[in-house]
Amino acid sequence: FSLSTSVPNGIETASASTASRTVCNAAGLCATAGPIGGIQVDRAAPRIAIGSPAATTYTLNQRVFAAYSCADAGSGLASCAGSVANGLPIDTTSIGTKSFAVHAADATGNGADLSVAYSVGYRICSLFQPITIPFLHRTFFALQICDAAGANLSLPAITVRVTGVRSSQGPIAAGGTFTLISPPAQPKLTFYALGLNTAGYLPGMYTLDFAAGTAGGSYSIPFVIR
Repeated sequence: FSLSTSVPNGIETASASTASRTVCNAAGLCATAGPIGGIQVDRAAPRIAIGSPAATTYTLNQRVFAAYSCADAGSGLASCAGSVANGLPIDTTSIGTKSFAVHAADATGNGADLSVAYSVGYRICSLFQPITIPFLHRTFFALQICDAAGANLSLPAITVRVTGVRSSQGPIAAGGTFTLISPPAQPKLTFYALGLNTAGYLPGMYTLDFAAGTAGGSYSIPFVIR
């Protein structure tokens, strides 16, 4: 015969008890076996906490360091490993959505997984404050696509396109693409320029929304009509 505990999944305890059984021999003499207590049972997965990265957007080539921890109060941790080791930089070397994952296991084989999704985008380096020329009904913007260190990444392969304009009165339909300006033999001075048609805009604060590349994220620049 056997005696077993009945600890449910997700529980770890050092004081589990078995059930009891009555055992009889051929002569009809019986005895009770169990319960037996003080049994350590671990049916709970380790706990994982990720402090960094966070579920946010980081800048291309930004230095962000992994910070996470694992704990197990039952049989003890056997392993705790993330996409990179604690204290090492996470991946911010390319644009887009990424995932940072941690796996932990305890000494009895219970496992746990936790992940955080984060994004990597460009830094927008404005060359000057937007300039509105009333008689032209235009507001002019000039910017560069940069990384976290300010390195100019403006290239023909990265298209910057207008996605809309916002104001206190609500959204305003707007479109168009920034023009890439490349001074001869001066690649570090390459920039994007836009003359936004603001005919009919009332005086006030506005926000230009735009996208960079196919996976580079959404950005905005405030401007004023006086």
